[in-house]
Amino acid sequence: MFIKNEDKKIADAVLTIFKTRNDLDIFKKKALYIYIREMTDCKTHYITKVVNVMKIHQKRMLNDYLEHGDFRTEKEKFGVEKNNDFIDTDYL
Repeated sequence: MFIKNEDKKIADAVLTIFKTRNDLDIFKKKALYIYIREMTDCKTHYITKVVNVMKIHQKRMLNDYLEHGDFRTEKEKFGVEKNNDFIDTDYL
């Protein structure tokens, strides 16, 4: 759902960590960021911005699931809410 390739690489790296979480020996936030930096060759502040957008999307999905029993099916940009000014849509 991300447009930029760097954003896609970071999101893919985060999802890979979730998929392989049982095989990981590291659980500290700093170590995970270093691991993502090695996988994507991106700076930490850029990783943080992408992870924050993913976190917003995850919270919205959880709320939809708890309220309706399923997820939204409408096609939107990843992490961009329609009436939300705090997300910089130009950055995405």
